[in-house]
Amino acid sequence: MKICRILLLATVPAWLVACKKNSDTAPAPVITGFSPAHGPSNTTLLINGSNFSTNEGENVVTMNGIDLPVIAASSTTITVKIPAKAGDGKITVKRANQTAESTAAFVYDYTVTVSTFAGSGNNAYAEGQGTAAKFSTPTGMVIDAQNNLYVADPGNSCIRKITPQGMVSTFVGKPVTPGYTDGTGDAVRLGFPQDIAYDKSGNSFYIVDVYAYTNRIRKITATGQVSTVAGGGSNTDETVSNPLDAKLNNGYAAYSVSYLAIDANKNIYVTDFDAHYIRKISTTGISTLAGKKGTSGYLDGQGNSAMFSTPNKIVTMDDGGLLVFDADNKRLRKIAPSGLVSTFAGNGNNVVLDATDPLHASFTNLTGALFQDRKGNVYLVDNGRLRLITKAGRVVSLTTGGDGYADGNGSEAKFHYGGAMVMDSNDNLFVVDAGNNRIRKIVVE
Repeated sequence: MKICRILLLATVPAWLVACKKNSDTAPAPVITGFSPAHGPSNTTLLINGSNFSTNEGENVVTMNGIDLPVIAASSTTITVKIPAKAGDGKITVKRANQTAESTAAFVYDYTVTVSTFAGSGNNAYAEGQGTAAKFSTPTGMVIDAQNNLYVADPGNSCIRKITPQGMVSTFVGKPVTPGYTDGTGDAVRLGFPQDIAYDKSGNSFYIVDVYAYTNRIRKITATGQVSTVAGGGSNTDETVSNPLDAKLNNGYAAYSVSYLAIDANKNIYVTDFDAHYIRKISTTGISTLAGKKGTSGYLDGQGNSAMFSTPNKIVTMDDGGLLVFDADNKRLRKIAPSGLVSTFAGNGNNVVLDATDPLHASFTNLTGALFQDRKGNVYLVDNGRLRLITKAGRVVSLTTGGDGYADGNGSEAKFHYGGAMVMDSNDNLFVVDAGNNRIRKIVVE
């Protein structure tokens, strides 16, 4: 009995080692191609090659880190399904500890459905559910952790709140009563709030507010306490130690500072489209981040050696940089945290042109709606079209209906001046359709 036990203990490890050795020494998989080359969600993809396992579960197939369900396998082919929102990417097959990658990338065909989430289309003020509510040229928009939307409604001199169920109410400001008063509750007066940014860590909001030809940056807490953090002064220098002493529009057009963004360190960035530069507002004051004040042009480079022409919408990126619409140059520009400016997308031509290289793509009307999602994809509205710049760099028009107003699929939907864009926790996009006085919902799959 004692001998049997010894034999059993001795043979079990040997069996396990033998199996592991055979698995580890399986020939490396090879991918020679796949078909079709492109397709939407649920496309059946046939991968050709060699040294695949005939056991479906031993072939791990991925694209962009997303598992592609294997539905059949032989030594020379693997059949998989493309899941929703997979995106463009090369195909990888892993067998045991060896991996093969396709030479070409699969091109994902996006499907889009656009609907109206809130707003009747009338330029007026009304609270209510969904399309019963009314806005007056809404512009900026942010979203909180509970998927509530906050919309800058300058024509009504207030910030509106929209619940995930579509109920619209007034968050801050007395509707249709412009003014300038900090404080709380009914005492607060906003002028014409142009844009709004959300500080997630502090659960607070920052707006660009214009009143009596004066630009100010104002802070709004989650409880509705409003205070002024920059602007309203007379100092037109590029560098100002006390942000409240600064005249943000610097003697240029009253609405020239209309867009802002905030980073993880609570630094605020504003674009001055009339003076063609980007400013940084921090606890140490206001300074120039990039561009030459009062000088229009196009030039990549460091800090104030770079040039812009009518920069407007600005958003933070997942790598800590900033992305800016450079409107008159028909390009998207990126600003690194160091202040180094580069061209992110666009060749400067005034046409709508998609491309596999973002620097070969063309844009026509870069104003307002710009957003980068959690996967690194960039969405924007350009001349009534929703366009996407994938993380891999492909530029594709998701809607082709053009300027106007229409719900529907990608070929039917139309927008009229996108003011801002956000994404909820379910990956639904929301766009401020400023020209149509509506908030639109977009499902991209």
